[in-house]
Amino acid sequence: MPNLIPDAYPDELLYSVLARYSSNLQITYTQTIRHVFSGKINKVGFRLPAHLSTLVENLPSWQDYSVEDLISQNTLFRYYTAFTVPDRQSEIMERMKGSGSGLPGFMGLTMSGIREQSWLHICPECVKADTERYGEPYWHTVHQAPGVLICPYHLDTALLQTSVSTSSKVSSSQILTVSELPPTKHVTAQIDQLGQIDHDILRDISTISLLLIQSQCNMPHQTWGTLKYREKITVLGLMSPGGMADRSGLKEMLMKYYSKSLLLLLGFKDMEDPWKRIAGLISPHAKRSHTLQHILMILFLKIPLDEFFSQPPSISRVIHPFGKGPWGCKNSLKNFRCLGKIREITLSYRNKSYLFKCESCGYTYAVLVKNSIEKTIVYDYGAIWIEELIKLVTESDRDKSYIADVLGISVTKLMKISKSLGSDRWDSPRYMRGIFARAERKEAVSGERRQQGRQKILNAITVEPNISRTQLATGPYKRHYEWLMRHDREWFDQHVPAPRRHVTDYARLAQKWHAMDVKTALEIPVLVRSLYSLDNERQKIRQITSHEIISHIDLRHGAFRTGKLPLTSAEIKKFSESLEDFHIRKLDHLAIRLMQDGKLISFPRFLESACIFGSYRTEKLMIVANTIYEKYVHSIRLVTIRAGKNIL
Repeated sequence: MPNLIPDAYPDELLYSVLARYSSNLQITYTQTIRHVFSGKINKVGFRLPAHLSTLVENLPSWQDYSVEDLISQNTLFRYYTAFTVPDRQSEIMERMKGSGSGLPGFMGLTMSGIREQSWLHICPECVKADTERYGEPYWHTVHQAPGVLICPYHLDTALLQTSVSTSSKVSSSQILTVSELPPTKHVTAQIDQLGQIDHDILRDISTISLLLIQSQCNMPHQTWGTLKYREKITVLGLMSPGGMADRSGLKEMLMKYYSKSLLLLLGFKDMEDPWKRIAGLISPHAKRSHTLQHILMILFLKIPLDEFFSQPPSISRVIHPFGKGPWGCKNSLKNFRCLGKIREITLSYRNKSYLFKCESCGYTYAVLVKNSIEKTIVYDYGAIWIEELIKLVTESDRDKSYIADVLGISVTKLMKISKSLGSDRWDSPRYMRGIFARAERKEAVSGERRQQGRQKILNAITVEPNISRTQLATGPYKRHYEWLMRHDREWFDQHVPAPRRHVTDYARLAQKWHAMDVKTALEIPVLVRSLYSLDNERQKIRQITSHEIISHIDLRHGAFRTGKLPLTSAEIKKFSESLEDFHIRKLDHLAIRLMQDGKLISFPRFLESACIFGSYRTEKLMIVANTIYEKYVHSIRLVTIRAGKNIL
């Protein structure tokens, strides 16, 4: 039969069209999938469905449906792709035409920080209006957009949350038209506790969402939105002359404009700081963002939607905080001017630092910018700087302070680097005498403390022979215990009681599982024999599968999946019956029963009585079945001949 789906109403969701198709034909959800998508999928996507090329190909040639119009007008494609570039929109559309594999991750929805709605929504006023105009209500696309809690057609009406889930796996009972919904399961969105300002914001969000769905919007280039936002926050005094955006200041203003309860109701996942995702849109290196975040930023900056997409930003590029490149090298070597130029800066997102590397001298440093304060960290001094250090240390007789000043580092840093390069210049007799004197004083103090600590620990062990390490470490001997363990480990290990091995709760649980595993494994053969006997008693053969065996054991399937019962699992696998063995056992049982009744039937009837049809009749099974049948016929004939009856 031709798959003639109904014509879509204005702003109708594709799921709604398929629901009306299923309702008109009185078919199940599975049959609908088989008719429309050729059985390629087991679930219809609510907002961004896939395999839409297959759907259009299965339609009659005279039905006016194109896959591009279907995606643009009956899904949330325009909503989710409004703030992306045209090339990305085309790629998303191609994925929706195909399998749609990994589409939420590709669009950045999984990392956007916004929770998608879990239930379909309806507007009671739209239900009445649609019934009067079209004779039946339907699911509207705009009502399912994230952040839309008030109907954009009836701005004083809150949407109702229905019982149709968008997150769980859809069953046959969930492909419902609006008229088939149980009215008792409608739940009003929780917006009654919000103030009037938040109500007005929700109305504006609904209006902008409807405009995005009805229009074909896109950004000419990737930084279009960032430049538009920076243009507006410059007026608010949140941009420095050097081009640094005050994100913390912007976030404070957002906190005053949007209440936390409103953002959490809109689906923001970060319960502690839901504003940072919106403020992050001003960063030129911002990750893929959600459409709802752009809507909130546009509302905050009061940018008309047509102006946002039509008028180019007044600034042509993102101003770098360090000015226009290339940048000069800041080699710390005194009386040396590096003529090399740094043409690229690497931005580290983890610690918000900018990495500069001079290709000429190798001097590499990072500038950390935090709260408008710059901090420089040198990662590599380069070959020229190291060569000058070696020359000053080995050939010059100047002191450490002078050399450190020439190199542009501290004295401590100079000694550390020179020692790492193998220089022993600073190991002078005077310098070493001071080190040896300090070491001798430290050794004298350590020896006295060692003797005192040893005596204290030995006295404690003498007074209480069964004292444990925990008691020594937590009692009055704690100070001596810790010092000896750190500085006199050999004596400590010889005289301090050995640590006691405590059986942890995990170890006890493992022992319990092992005992249970051994016990259950021994019960499996007895259980399988009882199942065979039970089949003979009730004259009905059931396949002895692993699930059948486990169902007669007082254990959950999770214990086998996690590998807690390896012996039992091995026994179950050993006694589990394959489908072929099950058919052979059925044939044996049938042959015995027919011999007891003295009946002789044909071979095809013999196979049918054992319920062996079609693909079950493998070559191996047919050979075994033929052998069993011949034995059965031979036995029947012997019994008949002995009884003096004619079997023909």
